[in-house]
Amino acid sequence: SGYNTAGLLGFAGFRVYYEQSNFTSVAGLVSRAALSPGASSFQVNGLDRTRPYYFAVVGYNSAGGYNASVTTAGWSDPYAGNIGVGRNIGGPGQSVVNIYQSITVVSNATLTIQPGTTLFFAPGTGLSVQQGALVANGTALNPVVFDSANDTPGNTPAPGDWGGITLGTGAGSSALRFVQILYGQGLSLNGCAPVVDALTVSYNTPYGLGLQGGATLVTSNALVTANTIGVR
Repeated sequence: SGYNTAGLLGFAGFRVYYEQSNFTSVAGLVSRAALSPGASSFQVNGLDRTRPYYFAVVGYNSAGGYNASVTTAGWSDPYAGNIGVGRNIGGPGQSVVNIYQSITVVSNATLTIQPGTTLFFAPGTGLSVQQGALVANGTALNPVVFDSANDTPGNTPAPGDWGGITLGTGAGSSALRFVQILYGQGLSLNGCAPVVDALTVSYNTPYGLGLQGGATLVTSNALVTANTIGVR
């Protein structure tokens, strides 16, 4: 942004490099794209979210000369690990999202799941909010669905396939409306009071809905359906 090319005699443009292993030189690598001297952005599509990537951008002149030494910028799955800034999942063109690693919301961040989005969680993964909020406001016609990755054609889902959703003491501003939680370990509330309306929790173990540490549900004409409910 703001890169001034006016005084650079013979400057021809940029080359974009990215690999799945880190590198300190582009010598011997094949560039993935060539950009004009005035380019300030480039979008890469189709990255494999199960793998990390390393990026470098190199300027070159009209004679093809360039400095091969680089310091890369890393990229990894934005829907994995600690999420400490506000993030949206789903929306137009992204109605199904695979979750490959567990997600933990921290640092008062808000994780928003758009209406009509289905999240398929890999076995053993889960979603927890330690400090922040999970906002999953579906609608009657476009619910938000949290499901097992095994609940797909050719696979057989089972209760407990994934770790379910846990809202901790710092997650009281969370809201779940028209939400389905399937084939996991249910919804666990610990010492918080989120808004929960029109919640369906099916085929979960050891319970569908668990409340502990004085947790309560803030509801308005809510319909809460769970296979089992545990209170501690």
